[in-house]
Amino acid sequence: VTPELASSREETCVFLVASSLLCTKTRNSSSSDTEKNFELLQQIVERWPHLGVRSIPLATSFIQAAVTQKDHNVGVVPALRFLCSAATIDPSCAQQVWSIMSTLTEHPSVVRTASIRMFFLLCKANRKLYGRVRDCLGRYCSSPDTKTRIAATATLCDLAREDLIRDVSDVISWLQRCLGDDEAIVVYYVLMTLHHLIRAGELDFDLVIKVISKTLIRCDDIVSIIELSPVVVEALVVLLGDGAQSFGDGSDKDDSSDEDSEISPQVEVAVSTLLALAKEYKEKIDGDSESALRTLNLIYSSLSGYNVGELGVDTDALRSLLSCDDPSEPGVLGGCAGYSSLKSIVMDGLVMCRPEFPDKASD
Repeated sequence: VTPELASSREETCVFLVASSLLCTKTRNSSSSDTEKNFELLQQIVERWPHLGVRSIPLATSFIQAAVTQKDHNVGVVPALRFLCSAATIDPSCAQQVWSIMSTLTEHPSVVRTASIRMFFLLCKANRKLYGRVRDCLGRYCSSPDTKTRIAATATLCDLAREDLIRDVSDVISWLQRCLGDDEAIVVYYVLMTLHHLIRAGELDFDLVIKVISKTLIRCDDIVSIIELSPVVVEALVVLLGDGAQSFGDGSDKDDSSDEDSEISPQVEVAVSTLLALAKEYKEKIDGDSESALRTLNLIYSSLSGYNVGELGVDTDALRSLLSCDDPSEPGVLGGCAGYSSLKSIVMDGLVMCRPEFPDKASD
């Protein structure tokens, strides 16, 4: 039935069928079954948004039952996702949904963090709620409860990724404070939020590197970086790749114009740190293969965004090096500071990715 042809009676019948299916099956259903039932109801409400107001009591009853029975995974998350996405599309439902969400944030930690994580969907469905979400996240970022801080910074990261933060000045002080948090996951989400804001053109890369060096760790201190939590190192490596000039205006530039551009000290630090980390993590692969290899892949991905000039290789100096019989002569390697590191990375990559061919002699 298309929206144009569906009568009010038909809409009501479809809604009642979905509601009945949800009520009869969810009582003794698994988490996956509950999600599928709510997805069906969500499709109906997205097609006929005015039915959202009739679905709110149904979703609320499941949340209340789940909270009472402490069955958070089965009832709370699917119902919250439905409320914050489909039901909030109708402007007349937004205030009612927000009131429900505000009440749930006063519940025990599991329910509160689940509710905070849904704030992103609220803003995506109805941007008029952004101001209220922003004010709440500001309080939760300073919460003494670790799980609440994790949920708040993760939600900020979601908002930044989807470019839903209206004014970066609203959140920059929270991010700077949370950079010094004792919880590694909080720091991870802060770094990834900064990464998304740089990519969106909301923050300057050089300024962010200066703040990180003062608040978290010096970006040229390789030993201290390696000692950080692996998840923090991964986020830092991703952010260090944001200094590439190609992110500035999105235009395609030829290599010659890039090489002639002035390279900031922060970009030089980012590149040299990535090159040094690539060497360190290449040596760690044998000991901790999965974690080290994942980090190494992120390093390579970040380096791939920089052009030859930013990587510390001057084309004229490189020509002199390649045409010189004795590379050890004074001044020959002056403009090719990153050449040896890049060559090592390429050769190591070829060795690591070399396929295992069968030995024909043994066949």
